[in-house]
Amino acid sequence: MMQVPRDSVGVWKFGEDNFFTTVPNAWTVSDCIAHVRNKIGRFGYGDLDLLIKNRCIMLDKGKSLSDYPGLKSLYVIRRPSSRDPHPFHQTSRPDDTEPFSDDTCVAMSCGHAVSPENLYLYAWKKIQNGGIEVTCPAVPDINKPGEQCSKTWEFQSISKLACLSNDENNLFCSKLFSNVLEKRGQYLSLSSLQ
Repeated sequence: MMQVPRDSVGVWKFGEDNFFTTVPNAWTVSDCIAHVRNKIGRFGYGDLDLLIKNRCIMLDKGKSLSDYPGLKSLYVIRRPSSRDPHPFHQTSRPDDTEPFSDDTCVAMSCGHAVSPENLYLYAWKKIQNGGIEVTCPAVPDINKPGEQCSKTWEFQSISKLACLSNDENNLFCSKLFSNVLEKRGQYLSLSSLQ
């Protein structure tokens, strides 16, 4: 890892070693993103996110880097310029997970519809919170609001239908792998107590 000057934060591209820059830790997250965008260009990517890799935390764009005590390194996650799904995967059904959404939706394996952006946000939240699988949150019967579909969505489908960028794919896989290892470690710890 490169040396980061005092009162600065090192920034790398997620999954690559060919980009490195430093930014003052007094900058806002938005200023840091603008600086990185100027350095790496767009190249077909939309928004950028900044990640604290060892904790899989995305930085809040409304905060300052100094709001994250002890921060020394960040990783750039490149998001796609659009989450428009391929016409083959589109459905005319409304989003079963967000009733007021008017976004184009995709059909999931369980038959429910979800917009690619909502799919991305929901799947990332589940994985970021330690999940090792993503299940459908749709409520099939409005008379039973506590019951969800709960069918498991395969990661390959999530990746394709949420139009994940390569960075997002790598991030999801990395976090899923970490979650599996953590759960396995908990299981081994519990089984050794018996």
